[in-house]
Amino acid sequence: MKFANLHLHTIYSDGAQTPDQIFEKAKEQGFGALAITDHNTVTGWRAFSEAAKNHGMDCILGMEANGIMGNSNLHFVCFDFDETDNKVAEYLKYHHEIMYVNSKAKFDSLVKHNYINGITWQDVLDDCKEPMWMCNEQIFASLVKRTEMTQADYRQYFLAFRAAPVEQSARIVYSDAEDIIKIIRNAGGVIGLAHPHCITKYLPELYEMGMNAVEYDHPDIDQKDIEEILAFAKGKKIYMAGGTDHTGMLSNFPLERETDPEDRDPCFLVPLSTDVRNGVTKEEYLALKNRIYG
Repeated sequence: MKFANLHLHTIYSDGAQTPDQIFEKAKEQGFGALAITDHNTVTGWRAFSEAAKNHGMDCILGMEANGIMGNSNLHFVCFDFDETDNKVAEYLKYHHEIMYVNSKAKFDSLVKHNYINGITWQDVLDDCKEPMWMCNEQIFASLVKRTEMTQADYRQYFLAFRAAPVEQSARIVYSDAEDIIKIIRNAGGVIGLAHPHCITKYLPELYEMGMNAVEYDHPDIDQKDIEEILAFAKGKKIYMAGGTDHTGMLSNFPLERETDPEDRDPCFLVPLSTDVRNGVTKEEYLALKNRIYG
């Protein structure tokens, strides 16, 4: 059993659960600490840290960011950075605004092509209740709440959402990997390559750019990936990260990942009946929390 789950998403991006629900479930599973890593946002951090106190658990600030390297859109887990840093604030502002524009454009396209009906964009905003990183999850939640659409329809809707065309101005432009590494490191944070399945070849170059962590335990990586990650990290002052990568119904097709037909809990990709879940040990968590490498 791992001590800390350092890769989680909440309703503030593409997760299905509130921070309080996340902590309740994680405490039930036996975790002692969590990190919220919502996509390109920290808007859920205050609610997350408050939930940690309420449940008597530890937590650390996090985010999942994007960075382009060659033709690859890499994902990075970021921890313990100054969210008020100017460059971080610019990064967050851009991604909030472009995701709003992108999501509304896709919503309008879906309505135009008769994929969805019965709700308005204002309905979606009203259901969100507070600012968040907009995506298809928020639209889908409103559809389930306000129409006859069910969770069983999510697969068809998700494919339609991905296929919906948007104008050039609504398309997201991601930072170069080196730039996002510099932004997080200059804000005093830790940043590591997330779920590096079949992309461990990038680790040495990313490390030279300043990356100081790597995710070695995740549902999407296999034993070969893990061996390559551990071989790379050996002897280096680098933080180890890992987690279950909880998301919503649309993002990771959780029903395809379930191994126990009696355990259909969409909160985590790993079923509750599994004895050892993805994450990091207490020693690895405290190394990150206490910043033993600076």
